Amino acid sequence: MIRSYWIQMPVIKGLEGRATFVATERLVVALQSKKGRLEQEETSHPPPWSLEDLKKYQRDDPDILPVLQGKETLKRPLWSEVSGGSRTLQQYWLQWESLVLKNDLLYRKFESQRGDKVWLQFVVPEVLRRKIWELAHSHPLSGHFMARKTSTRVRKKFYWSGLSRDIDQWCKICPECQQRRGAKTKQKAKLRRYATADYFSKWVEVAAIPNQEAVTIAKILIERFICRFGIPDEIHSDQGRQFESKVFQKTCELLRIRKTRTTPYHPQSDGMVERFNRTLETMLSMVVAPNQKDWDTWLPYASLAYNTAVHESTGFSPAELMFGRAVRTPLDIILPEMEEEEGVEYPDFVEELRSRIKEMHKQARDNLASAGARQKRQADRFASEDVYRPGDLVMVHNPAVGKGKTSKLNKPWQGPGVVIRRLNDVLYRVKLGAGRSVKLFHFNRLKRFTGESPHWVEAALTVNRDRV
Repeated sequence: MIRSYWIQMPVIKGLEGRATFVATERLVVALQSKKGRLEQEETSHPPPWSLEDLKKYQRDDPDILPVLQGKETLKRPLWSEVSGGSRTLQQYWLQWESLVLKNDLLYRKFESQRGDKVWLQFVVPEVLRRKIWELAHSHPLSGHFMARKTSTRVRKKFYWSGLSRDIDQWCKICPECQQRRGAKTKQKAKLRRYATADYFSKWVEVAAIPNQEAVTIAKILIERFICRFGIPDEIHSDQGRQFESKVFQKTCELLRIRKTRTTPYHPQSDGMVERFNRTLETMLSMVVAPNQKDWDTWLPYASLAYNTAVHESTGFSPAELMFGRAVRTPLDIILPEMEEEEGVEYPDFVEELRSRIKEMHKQARDNLASAGARQKRQADRFASEDVYRPGDLVMVHNPAVGKGKTSKLNKPWQGPGVVIRRLNDVLYRVKLGAGRSVKLFHFNRLKRFTGESPHWVEAALTVNRDRV
């Protein structure tokens, strides 16, 4: 009925006031064009899915099925059963307490940031995600809004891991949006940093890359590392999508490289690269221009500085362990070069070099073992396996620095606050003071508070207990 109204509107307007209506050729063409576009929109989208269709789609999705079956049997899958799966499956597992079954379909119970609204979001199988975006973005009644508004519209009913990222990407490639919206002007393409490190020698290779797509990462790995140093036995990475992609996995398979990865929400298992990134940022901050736009030109210099410095864990510089000799640095050109020893035969030199590398590697292994034991003792002191419960007092980490203040004098821990509710393994609702709203925090921003309980805590727990 609505579409009949749209098509006939010019006719009705033309007859108002007893005016004579003339169906011109231009008007007929316009009406036919409008009708064709509407019919095309109608056929490009599926009709509403039935309950049985949705059940089938969820059960056919390998990332949803294990969690859905666990909810049906009221038994959460073991972490060992999902740790080898995709990042999406692991995200659903971590949100176990927030997932519910209704009409044999899996939903996520979602709370607003303030905690005053709760609604159910249908957990969308991968095969339906693009269609849902099309309905929320490209349909005539959706308006082709940009990613943020489209994401907000979708979240009112639906959820999947990586929703914002997917919608942002799809909105960027929407043909109609590209035809209408102007280009954003920018002086230079945004670059990202990519680092590869050898865990034994501590040698690092770092490069600026235009994007983090799997093809780009695989190309850099091969050209910047493998082509120079050979094929490694094992590659250890974080759980970025580029490293879990089929392209990267196939590259490792073809080169017979064993692929391992960090555990979720625990970047410390890739500690060397994480620590190097912090060191690199400090080094770059010392030399970049005031506008900070030339940081990528300094990467080779920073890499040389790092690779020629003695590493605390091994007792040698990465360059020494990599090449069996020290690399010349600016310090080495201050004094005149010493004359080389005469009478050393080439085979003797090779044997001496081989012996030297062997001895250095043995010493480095001993130093690494000692450093590893020391680091383990230190980590055990600070390791926390706390599971916070309602009523527990906590401090919340907030590194934000107010305008006109310096982070060097900032107190990054706020509180004490009280845990109001545990949503799942990683999310907690915490109230940070009387009169303040309850907010959502990730567990890695919390630590226990030791001391007297503030006077407002009991009242806050009572009020919020009644709301649950």
